[in-house]
Amino acid sequence: FVQSVLEAHGRLESSKDPSIDSRLGAVATDDMVFLTEKLLELQTRFKAAGKPIHVDIAFHYTRQGNIEQIKTVGLMSRSERKANNVAAVSRNGSVFGDGVYTSNNPFCYRHFGSVGLLVARLKGETETLPHEGMSSLQIRKRNIDTVIGNKGESNS
Repeated sequence: FVQSVLEAHGRLESSKDPSIDSRLGAVATDDMVFLTEKLLELQTRFKAAGKPIHVDIAFHYTRQGNIEQIKTVGLMSRSERKANNVAAVSRNGSVFGDGVYTSNNPFCYRHFGSVGLLVARLKGETETLPHEGMSSLQIRKRNIDTVIGNKGESNS
């Protein structure tokens, strides 16, 4: 898996294909390897805990000013940033509690930033919630890794 990711990264970085948007890019190879290792470590922990370990693709929108930090430490929730002494460059809301917000739809939530990221997502234990959400404490008590919510946003 890691080798195929590295090969795809190399093809993207060396591509002279004019059909590829010049704004499209990947994180540096060493950062990509670090973040992939973190994903695989978490997948191993989830498997040991009997949690789902499927990885899928999702989209995350952020501001340009956040990109350098994301490239080096990855996407982090507010509590993860605090625990790792990582200052937030900018913040968005948290309707469904503390976490990293992603979408299956690449067109939703563009208003949260001008940069769209394609991310590998390991959801673990999930819970679908109505708009109101639940508190971070309730989520931790129920051992939920991922909250799936619909804030009623349009797809345009």
